[in-house]
Amino acid sequence: MGGATTEGSGETASEESGSSSGETTGGSETGDEETTGTEETTGDDGSPTCDDNTRNGDETDVDCGGSCQPCDAGSSCMDSLDCITSFCKNEVCGHPGSCAEVLSVNPDASDGHYLIDAPDDAGPFEVACDMTSDGGGWTLIGNIVNDGVRNWDSYDVFVDYSVFGALADALAPMDYKSAAWAAVPVDDLMLRTEEYAVAWSGLLGGSSFGSWIAGEYDPDGCSTVFIGGLPTYDENLSSSEAKLFEVAVRPLDTNGACFPDGNENTIVGTVFLSNWVYGIGNTPNGNDEWESHDNSMPALDSLSVTSCDGGYPCNPEGVIYNGTTCYDPSCKTEQTQVWVR
Repeated sequence: MGGATTEGSGETASEESGSSSGETTGGSETGDEETTGTEETTGDDGSPTCDDNTRNGDETDVDCGGSCQPCDAGSSCMDSLDCITSFCKNEVCGHPGSCAEVLSVNPDASDGHYLIDAPDDAGPFEVACDMTSDGGGWTLIGNIVNDGVRNWDSYDVFVDYSVFGALADALAPMDYKSAAWAAVPVDDLMLRTEEYAVAWSGLLGGSSFGSWIAGEYDPDGCSTVFIGGLPTYDENLSSSEAKLFEVAVRPLDTNGACFPDGNENTIVGTVFLSNWVYGIGNTPNGNDEWESHDNSMPALDSLSVTSCDGGYPCNPEGVIYNGTTCYDPSCKTEQTQVWVR
């Protein structure tokens, strides 16, 4: 991979005493001098010329890297400064596979937009990176917004490679789905609303978020199994409020069914109460008001906690939601951004 890496030796053999002027020792004959190997072209001070189609001096590939211009993707490198992409891995210029990989190479990287190249995607694409929350390294893969339009209303859209919206839409807020949704293998999940955030470390187990949903989704039955545990990170929640949040895929609505049927449930549940499941991806075949929007993460001022005892929907922390309930969006957050790491 990359350009040529063979470097000329730059050695010049001295003329042997007593030998004829035409005799050579493995090199090319130039006047009365003998050369061995490939002669290196450098400036008067020994620096590379950067335009002689030869790798020399401190170049890491032909006419690039080191003190020359940065190298293209696929070229050899020693560090990120050698690369146009500002990313060098295994001594080859390229693009990082995620925001976490950006941060691993550059611990001083700031929040912003970066090009990544996921293993399941055809080429590099731009993503937003959160380099601050819980140590940083988060990649934004989607935004689920209650804006009167349903884009997140089927099993397929939660597991496939489809994309929609623009990266700027994720901050508008408008519905957005990145190629990273199904292409970037990750471990951690963070759901960020405009009012609070919750995250679970290790939940996704090295899968893309889309693949993880597909793997956890049981088409033959509704789930009553919690798989998230207590959030490992949260923002703007009290300790008791944080205990409300758990994770289940295709969770049971205890007086109905589960996604895509039933009245008050979601494809990924995060807050549970008797006969209701709040989360992301409202069922498309439920109550008319419930199925009119995509996001059912509860609003911060709706959160209320009560103790419970006995199995699902009482979560493993022994608490259940006891706050405001609504079919329409009035007691829910406007949006939920999905971040992975």
